[in-house]
Amino acid sequence: LLDQGDFLVNFLQATGEELTKPHEEVSIGRLQHFLGIAIQVTEAQRDVDIYSRNTFDGKNERGLVPANLRCRFSKESLVSHLDFLYGGVADHQPRTPSRQKYGSPILGTTGFDFFEIDFPRVPFPISLIISRTSIENYKILFRHLFFVKYVERRLVGVWSDHQVLKKLDSVRGLLGPSFMLRQRMLHFVQNLIDRKSTRLNS
Repeated sequence: LLDQGDFLVNFLQATGEELTKPHEEVSIGRLQHFLGIAIQVTEAQRDVDIYSRNTFDGKNERGLVPANLRCRFSKESLVSHLDFLYGGVADHQPRTPSRQKYGSPILGTTGFDFFEIDFPRVPFPISLIISRTSIENYKILFRHLFFVKYVERRLVGVWSDHQVLKKLDSVRGLLGPSFMLRQRMLHFVQNLIDRKSTRLNS
């Protein structure tokens, strides 16, 4: 899904405010509506690109279909799910880094922590080679990358705010270390997305 043009960017832009709410207050209906719109916008742009290339090969490209994707909330957050998978049956100690800080139910969780995109059915003939287990594994990876894209979006917002602050000579020198830290964080997140996406596609 990360390789489908601007689909994820459009979806994040439309649902960012909704998914930052506590997950109990997030409307699945609204998310599904925005998912359909994001897919339609992406596919419309894809059609324009194919037409502008004026090639016969591009007309056979298959894109996203809204009916093939469903928004839903997992029963547990991604961090809790990873603890369940890799923490052992009798081991109740959290194994995931920063589990207590970011995964504790006491602090509350947002829609981003529980959101996932489900595939009600895998279209034929892909269903012959992709099992349900493979889909479940992909969903876990996608949940992680989706959250990383959200973090990237927040860092880009910080970068935008920093451009305004740089114009203030009185504070520019004092904020230099924070500018550098933000740039390193953004560079790390973008490289993580690129590497993970490349491995998924291969």
